[in-house]
Amino acid sequence: MHRFTEEGLKEISDLGTDFFDSVAAVGMHHAYVHGLLEHTVHVTRLVGALLPFYSDINADLALAGAILHDIGKVLEYRYAPEGIERTPIGRLQGHVALGYRLVHDAAVKSKLHPGWQERLEHVILAHQGELEWGAAVLPSSPEAILVSLADNADAKLAMVHTQLKRTVATQPFSEKDLGLNTCLLTQAVPDPDEAH
Repeated sequence: MHRFTEEGLKEISDLGTDFFDSVAAVGMHHAYVHGLLEHTVHVTRLVGALLPFYSDINADLALAGAILHDIGKVLEYRYAPEGIERTPIGRLQGHVALGYRLVHDAAVKSKLHPGWQERLEHVILAHQGELEWGAAVLPSSPEAILVSLADNADAKLAMVHTQLKRTVATQPFSEKDLGLNTCLLTQAVPDPDEAH
């Protein structure tokens, strides 16, 4: 992995163990303690699994972007006894801007090559995928597109998992999930060897 990922993570480690304990959202996906860590691991593994198929994508940059894409959520959310809440700075700036600032400062401090810095910052700014979903810009590099797709896939599959756990076994469909924008079929896939 690129030297910056290790050094940048050390710089960002001023956040202490907050990254490991943080939630990834208030309610959409991974909205629980350690949720951000779980989501980040999933996104990074998805990116790593897809990299062998796309030789035009810089693996080090894509993996660094996957690891750091949601780092701003450490500052955006707080787990309180009443539940998950957004911090004042989280409300004012959001995790995309906060993550950009953390990565920018770490890149400057570690003297990351300007071209790498620009591309890594773009991954952070674009990882939400769509402007209406909170991206500062649309993904416009191979690495940003890959990280955005992996981020969206893991978020949606986490919503699927939540709906499958939440829905009563006798219900064929879940209630409408706002993140999935549909009612999810919750019945198990029939066993093809079973008699009709």
